[in-house]
Amino acid sequence: VKVKGKWYDIDEDGIICLNSGETASRQPARAVSPTARAAAASATPQASGPRQTSTPTARSRTPSVPPQRSLRAVASIPLRGSQTVRLAVNPVTNRVYGADPGNDVLWVIDGEKNTVVSTIPFDSDPLDVAVNSVTNRVYVLTYSDVRVIDGETGRIVTRIQVCKWPVSIQSGIAVDERSDRVYVAHSGCGALIIVDGSRNVVIGEIALHGGTIHGLAVNPVSSRVYVTQNRPGYPSMDLVYVIDGATGAIVTTMEWEPFVDRRKGYVRSVAVNPSTNKAYVARGGDYNQNGIIVFDEATGRTVERDVSGADAIVVDRARNRVYSVSRSGTLEILNGATNSLIGYGNTGVRITEASLNFVTVNFVTGRIYLTDGRTVSVFEDDLPD
Repeated sequence: VKVKGKWYDIDEDGIICLNSGETASRQPARAVSPTARAAAASATPQASGPRQTSTPTARSRTPSVPPQRSLRAVASIPLRGSQTVRLAVNPVTNRVYGADPGNDVLWVIDGEKNTVVSTIPFDSDPLDVAVNSVTNRVYVLTYSDVRVIDGETGRIVTRIQVCKWPVSIQSGIAVDERSDRVYVAHSGCGALIIVDGSRNVVIGEIALHGGTIHGLAVNPVSSRVYVTQNRPGYPSMDLVYVIDGATGAIVTTMEWEPFVDRRKGYVRSVAVNPSTNKAYVARGGDYNQNGIIVFDEATGRTVERDVSGADAIVVDRARNRVYSVSRSGTLEILNGATNSLIGYGNTGVRITEASLNFVTVNFVTGRIYLTDGRTVSVFEDDLPD
């Protein structure tokens, strides 16, 4: 794994060590012991720079760069799932998980063999999924609660009641692997709910303004939690909350009026690179000109980057690559250091409705997973910077 120019790997004894070479080839991840997982978590770089305490004011634009080429297709994994499958990956065990509310199952995929190895049935719609690779716990947000699954055995360990109201499809779940906290952006309760992953109990709740939740992401280095939301009304308002996960305080709220700033569309998903402490907000939807907002935690400044489609966004933190995907299947690849476009293409995967996590990336193997519910398409990024 490459972090801030340095390569780390896991040797046969489960020890994180610095690779002596200047480069390292990607290898399929393999299961390691809990001790090795803890060591992997501790190898995450520390946060740097001051924390953001007010709404950012400085903005600039990055010019477009002609694309070179697109990702390489590796495999297509049949699911026979519904059209709202959401994905998450465990980079340590190389397992990919797909929450499928249409079939009431959690798909489990072997990332090395590109095959479905099991399905875990549910009695309540599984709406979203997140993974703690340190504890090898899988968290599934269902219509009624959160199910905790042992990633080793595939068994449901417990259920956590997070709200008395049922959750809607426009909700999400994310994990802070360092603090072992689980965050649920709950549309039914209109709140961000905090769960202690070691005790499986709710320890906090942060009220949001109400509206449709489109994205949720966590920076485990700075404990910053990002929630994107569209608040209805006239005028409607796009919101990005930046929350201190340690204290529960809302540090910053960024706001836009979509009907005023029509060129940028609605806020969609959000992703974080903990190696650079940058967050990426996708703005897409109904307008032709979409964009990405890059938020730097250290400076509090934002940069806007034009893209042709931005309904979902993920980050490869090892290579510092940003992947923006539209519902029509258009994928654009950005260099996270320069925000420049380095690749472009059509994946052939069409999404019928915007989803929080229909795309994910394994930063250890460098593979990107994209699903329309019927299949999971696997791509590799071997593009030069």
